[in-house]
Amino acid sequence: MPRARAMSSQVDEPTLQTYDSATIESHAEPSVPSADGRGKNAYEIGTWGEGWVVKKYLPTILQEEFSSSVIRHLPSGFELLAGGSVVARVTWLNWSCEQRLPYDIVVERQSSPRLFVEGEVY
Repeated sequence: MPRARAMSSQVDEPTLQTYDSATIESHAEPSVPSADGRGKNAYEIGTWGEGWVVKKYLPTILQEEFSSSVIRHLPSGFELLAGGSVVARVTWLNWSCEQRLPYDIVVERQSSPRLFVEGEVY
């Protein structure tokens, strides 16, 4: 099952947080594409997983944190606005094509370290 790792950019040693499938599934019930020979490969499943995290999971989590915010969808992710200011921004780096960076998603929250998220398949 894919897991997402988040690394803080403002510490000497990267801090990793692992979100297991139970945590992710508690916020939505995704329909995972099949890798059983119907043409779905690891790349397609990875892209689907990244998109699900950006479009479904992270908006839910961040709107719980910033309850008075309004979401503004962007082609590469979304922003949360409160009082006319951006309080959180999520950028999906691979939204149009694979960027080949060591992370796939950047999460920026007001007054918090920037998080870099890399999806991995275990």
